[in-house]
Amino acid sequence: MLSCGGCKPLSYMHVAIKKFNRASVTKANIVSFNIKGPQRFEAAKGLLASEYEITIDRMAYFTFINVKLKNKKNAIVVKTKIGIEIWSDVESIKYLWLYMLEQPRKYMPCGWDVLNIYRMECNDINFLLYPLDINHKTTLSGINCEWMIGNKKENYVGRKAIESSKVSNKLSLIKIKTLLPLETGSSHNMEKIYSKEGNYCGYITSSSFSPRKNCNLAFAHIYNKYKGLKYFYTSGHDTCYVHYKC
Repeated sequence: MLSCGGCKPLSYMHVAIKKFNRASVTKANIVSFNIKGPQRFEAAKGLLASEYEITIDRMAYFTFINVKLKNKKNAIVVKTKIGIEIWSDVESIKYLWLYMLEQPRKYMPCGWDVLNIYRMECNDINFLLYPLDINHKTTLSGINCEWMIGNKKENYVGRKAIESSKVSNKLSLIKIKTLLPLETGSSHNMEKIYSKEGNYCGYITSSSFSPRKNCNLAFAHIYNKYKGLKYFYTSGHDTCYVHYKC
């Protein structure tokens, strides 16, 4: 079973069907949500039948288990590095959602836009969400993300492409913010940015309006020779960004 997340699966699904004759595409009455935060494990346990609570502690990262929810319905729990995913039928997920809404001190249900704003405003770390901040035209080695693969000896999808595109780290991911307030919801994702002299410096990977800062915050991939610059501009100097450090 494949979770496509926020990508555009329809553009390549038909290729997968032709290549892997055992694969199939079908609609399923299954949806999910992701629990993040320092108390995510305890929060997830509170949604499961009591006999399954301890199993989350024993799970390795990037594994899943079949469980029973508080309403005794079947579900799948997936454990990742930064979150706990719960997959079940629509009615069960609705039941959990309403259950969480009734406990605001323990849970804060939110949509993707809220999470994106939070990660932009986060001052503790550069809260990166891969592959959101990876452009399809770049390589992992080119953006200093080869650590994501490690020293895998076994074969994996895309290994040949990665090994044939070895390049030294050319781009660095930085955080920038607009100098002037922009309208709520404005976005400059994938927009090219330039130096004051008009030199192409890189591109914005993701952005969001920040209610707290009253401006747009963004992550951008900048060529290393330009990452020391303080100011960056969109085409025609329509928008000015300043290098923003947490």
